[in-house]
Amino acid sequence: MKAPPVMPPGPSVPPVIPAPGEGAGEGSHARRAPRWAWLTMLGLMLGYIVVMTALAARHKDSGPAMSGEVGALMRESSASLGVFAIPFGLGLACVWRGRGDLWGQRAHNLWTWTWGTVWFVGLRMAAAVPVLVAAVVLQWRHGTEGMEKIKGLRPKIESLMPLESLGEPLYALACVTWISFVVAGLREELWRAAFLRGFRALFPGEGRSPFIPWAGVVVSSALFGLAHVSQGWMGVALTTVLGLGLGAVQVARRSTWEAVVAHGLVDASTFFLLFVLQNPTTQRWLQLPPNFAKQVLGG
Repeated sequence: MKAPPVMPPGPSVPPVIPAPGEGAGEGSHARRAPRWAWLTMLGLMLGYIVVMTALAARHKDSGPAMSGEVGALMRESSASLGVFAIPFGLGLACVWRGRGDLWGQRAHNLWTWTWGTVWFVGLRMAAAVPVLVAAVVLQWRHGTEGMEKIKGLRPKIESLMPLESLGEPLYALACVTWISFVVAGLREELWRAAFLRGFRALFPGEGRSPFIPWAGVVVSSALFGLAHVSQGWMGVALTTVLGLGLGAVQVARRSTWEAVVAHGLVDASTFFLLFVLQNPTTQRWLQLPPNFAKQVLGG
């Protein structure tokens, strides 16, 4: 009987690069960028967020950051993406060894949107907790004046864009889609993914603590919250909570895409609610007074 022919070995499967927060020993054979490259990326991401925070603080009381006209909004938001693309692109050129470096190990498919929606619901509930606590405390301590104080604490969305513009269908549509999922969701989650991977590079060695990725989540969330200082301290607090949740998604789920979807849905739901409150047609359908949004928001 003839022995079966020996089949030549198949093509080698390229190793998977660790996603943000996923440990891989220094002795691992995974093809990855050198430590200096990730430290460079970390420095670039730190520089970007520091500059953005300083600009937000400087223009805190100078009116909306974005135009109230759709065309100008698209141009200004595209320019902000271009500003981010410069340091991010430089860092990416240093560290790129494969898609797993930033996107994580989970592919983008229908389950991405399913899980992203689940995280969105959880983040919405988590963000509501500090607001409810503040409302209860202020109502208890100040009685009828508590509601006015609550309105004073709310995130100042009008520092980002004119509230009345969100009552226009085309403007609201641009905010619910382009602004929510690309300008905010994609850009900010790419920043977070790059920061988390760069933060890990600060602690080389196989014996690194499993808590290091979570420390990176805390640090990145604090920086993320401070970058929203133009929205007031309640805005800083809420975006910090949001950052903690989105960072946890990236570390625990090893998926930047799921964080992008969750982030986009959080912003889109906010813009859609403001559209409902501001739009004359929906106000008539819901029998709301024309100034209902200002009454609720205290604007």
